[in-house]
Amino acid sequence: MRYQAAYLNSEFDEAQGVPNLVVKSLQTTRRFDALKLWMGLEALGQKQYAEIIDHGITLAQQAAP
Repeated sequence: MRYQAAYLNSEFDEAQGVPNLVVKSLQTTRRFDALKLWMGLEALGQKQYAEIIDHGITLAQQAAP
């Protein structure tokens, strides 16, 4: 299945040297939001990441009326 959208990678973009990002993403215009979670888990580890979440929940509970 293939669909060619006129607004993606136009001939003008190619002539101007705009990088073709369509072939680098499965969903074209959507961000990879899970990358933030994955990088946090990789950098901190599951235990420390869970502690940060628990601390945020505790602060929210204390701030609630």
